[in-house]
Amino acid sequence: MAFISRRRTREFLLQSLYGRIFLGSTFRRDIFLSEYFQAGDIWIIDIPFADAVEYGILEKQAIIWAIIEQLAPKFQIETMAIINLLPLYISLYELLFLTFDSIPAWVSINEAIELTKKFSDDSGRLFVNWVLSSCVEKQKINPKFLQEIEPSKFILFHDIPAYVSNIPSL
Repeated sequence: MAFISRRRTREFLLQSLYGRIFLGSTFRRDIFLSEYFQAGDIWIIDIPFADAVEYGILEKQAIIWAIIEQLAPKFQIETMAIINLLPLYISLYELLFLTFDSIPAWVSINEAIELTKKFSDDSGRLFVNWVLSSCVEKQKINPKFLQEIEPSKFILFHDIPAYVSNIPSL
């Protein structure tokens, strides 16, 4: 029986975002998607979820960066391994901005940790866990903390296609 895998969808998202960083405007998600999967395996990706999260991250990247800076003030985020930042982007978007689906915080955090285990190392896993746990705690203490954060001038994703800025609010 065929089923959609959110875990595999998040793995796809991480790799798609990674490709987008390094290829910039030459990145073509449709080509990446067709090359990522063997023929017939694409059915395991939750495309509406992947679209909402990926395009949402691109739209909200400046605020997500600022959130990471606020939650990890002792770290130089600009020098961190991108592979440790991408699970944070995915999970923070799910936790704070995703509106069409309700994902429990613990699920999003665990999935980010699993992504980091698969693509990074123990120190990355610990950092991701610490930042996301801090986010959940901060949200409990001050539910309006997100409104107090100013977007960062630093962004990971450059040369974003025009259609991203024209997507409806997700």
